[in-house]
Amino acid sequence: MAESLELLQLACSAMRRETPGPAAWCDSWLTLQCLCPDALTGAAEILDTKAITKVVARQSRRSYHLVEGMQRNKNYACVPGFCSCMSWCMTVATKHESPACKHELAVMLAEALQTVQVTEVDDADWAAQFSHAITLPMLEYDSAIAASPGGTRP
Repeated sequence: MAESLELLQLACSAMRRETPGPAAWCDSWLTLQCLCPDALTGAAEILDTKAITKVVARQSRRSYHLVEGMQRNKNYACVPGFCSCMSWCMTVATKHESPACKHELAVMLAEALQTVQVTEVDDADWAAQFSHAITLPMLEYDSAIAASPGGTRP
């Protein structure tokens, strides 16, 4: 799975604005379709309609991305190799069906296309915000698993 994620990152990087010609875009797009066909459509929709914000800690320069969700006031936290959405938990981490969810793929593409909004916060605020951003979705995931037949993780 690590190799697939690396290929995914390379394909997204190849789509940078300074990449010459549409051939590079077509090759990258085909690679993305092969690696994560289900996530690509959702990632494209996110890029068209939702905000992606990179939250950077002022002193340490640590960062994570917040991807606006479909529901109002619902955002997903992404760092390389992790997203706080249910889809990431199920299709990427548990079943290994895809190297990334649509949010993580949208972040990679937005970074390559340089369309990410950046906000800086103090390190203490960053830590609190990051903790909050990843804790609530994971609690929802745990609740969904507990409510499922058998109540066990897949």
